Amino acid sequence: MKFSPEDDRYIYELISKNIKYFRLHNNSKYSSYGKMTQEQLAERADLSYSLISNIESVKVQQSFSIAVLFVSHVF
Repeated sequence: MKFSPEDDRYIYELISKNIKYFRLHNNSKYSSYGKMTQEQLAERADLSYSLISNIESVKVQQSFSIAVLFVSHVF
């Protein structure tokens, strides 16, 4: 199966929107995190604030690796 650059961009945008949604709307009674700023998410995930900012931005086409997503998920 081959992906086109448009498919890649769609995948990055989908992941970006999910990260932003989690950060802003994670106020479930089961969550110990609650809403977070980009700075707080970066600190918890041990990533740079600029990477989080670029991933969430619609103006920047920031690529990132599966390893980054895994590290972000573990925190």
